[in-house]
Amino acid sequence: MKKNKLRVYKFLLIVLILLIATTGTILVYRYIDRQIIQKEMNIVNNEIIKHEKPTDEEEAAIYISRLKDEYNNDDVVGVIRIDGLDIYQPLLQGSNNDYYLYHLINGKRGLSTVFVDYRTNLNSSKQINIYGHNSNYYDLPFKKLTNYLNKSFYEDNKYIEILTEEKITKYEIFSVAKVKGEYEHEKLSFKNNEAWNEHFQILKSNSIYETNVSITGEDEILILQTCLQGSQKGYLLVISARKVEGE
Repeated sequence: MKKNKLRVYKFLLIVLILLIATTGTILVYRYIDRQIIQKEMNIVNNEIIKHEKPTDEEEAAIYISRLKDEYNNDDVVGVIRIDGLDIYQPLLQGSNNDYYLYHLINGKRGLSTVFVDYRTNLNSSKQINIYGHNSNYYDLPFKKLTNYLNKSFYEDNKYIEILTEEKITKYEIFSVAKVKGEYEHEKLSFKNNEAWNEHFQILKSNSIYETNVSITGEDEILILQTCLQGSQKGYLLVISARKVEGE
């Protein structure tokens, strides 16, 4: 009887040691993998910021064209600029919304790409959705969007600019929302003006604080989306309306 118990204890001890070793190996692998991913993202970001930032339409067109040539990537469609967050990122747009979730401008694995919904056009769509990751482990551009959860930050940083090869468009934020799962912002086509008006009124009414920004059915909408981390499950939406073109 004692021998059987001893065998069981030995077996359990071996299983425990194997579990600890396996868990440790997985953790080490994840750490190394994160370091590799972050290093690659840093390299790309440093390459991008070395270029002089454009200030007008002509310079923006040259800048975007240069990025396309440098990375042999015609998916570069514009630049997003949020001065208060020190965000100045190329915008990529693929044939779906999956590829740039996990790839950088150079085609390598990474999470820092900010990308445009494949169903929209930066120069002509009534609503434009732009996505970027948030993370507790990586330094990512859209992680900074969580600053907009604080109304006092919003008060000093209300504007977002989108630069394309054709124009520069300035947007004013009118709603900051926290949502879970499928939500109103995912709609990109509407039967009529009444459906559109109802749509953007829902976007405005779900803001976590009042912005006192007036919007109408004539406005074009820009929505920035990133994930919420920790206990706050779901998405953070920073929603703005076209304010000025050509500034």
